[in-house]
Amino acid sequence: MEVSLSARTDSSGRTTVLSVFEDGQRLMHFGENETWVELPQKGVMLSQKLAQTLDAQVGDRIELWLPGDDEPIVTEVGGIAWVTVGQSAMMRRSEWESHNKTSFVPTGLLIRHPTEEGMRRLNELDELDELHDPDLQYVDMLRILDSMTQVFWLMSVAALGLAFVVLYNMGMLNYMERYREYATLKVMGYHQKEIRRLITSENDLLAVIGILISLWPGRWLTAEILRLCENDTMVFASTVRPQSFVIACVVTYLFSRFVTFLLTRKVRKVDMVEALKSVE
Repeated sequence: MEVSLSARTDSSGRTTVLSVFEDGQRLMHFGENETWVELPQKGVMLSQKLAQTLDAQVGDRIELWLPGDDEPIVTEVGGIAWVTVGQSAMMRRSEWESHNKTSFVPTGLLIRHPTEEGMRRLNELDELDELHDPDLQYVDMLRILDSMTQVFWLMSVAALGLAFVVLYNMGMLNYMERYREYATLKVMGYHQKEIRRLITSENDLLAVIGILISLWPGRWLTAEILRLCENDTMVFASTVRPQSFVIACVVTYLFSRFVTFLLTRKVRKVDMVEALKSVE
């Protein structure tokens, strides 16, 4: 049974939908990564975004106001569910009936593994307003994401361009600061290949250290960007696969090597006389 109501805590309030389930239901998975989590014996379970909006934690007092009702349902937050789309509250039927409000009147039907014939018969019923198939919803969401692929590619190209500019500018800054040192090495008899090898070794070491240090901040930044894209009804789960880390590390290292190649070509243009002149 689904009921529209106003959920209020000491710090905030929000209009939402309360879904009342049979005590033994196992069709709805409220855990992270689609794991099954049992509804609390007492109290109400909130989705994580709704709990964040209400600034509520497990055990906090919460009031559920039904439309036109003078007395709220006073209960506690019995749990927090991992829900990505459709932020709402959930409760057991026994808990609902213990508050002596309206009777339990089912407004929705959960079906496990429906057949085509069963779906056809359901569509023919006049009592049916909407039919939601999770598999079809998943396909529709993928279709929407596919339409945004060009935007993602544009953002990726912009990120790669920014990475190249940053690496090149930092490399040029380091090269200009050590210009006199390279000239001194030439005077001491170092060949161009040896100086290039020295620059390459230093830049490779810095690139590897920078890549390792930036793995955790990059993961954190991804989660923050997705969090900023959330709204009151939808949550984007931050999932970064190992291959994403590998691709990012490899691309960054290749960019670093390319910038190093451009910088080492400037070694031949080092003017020992001009570089070692007195600054005064």
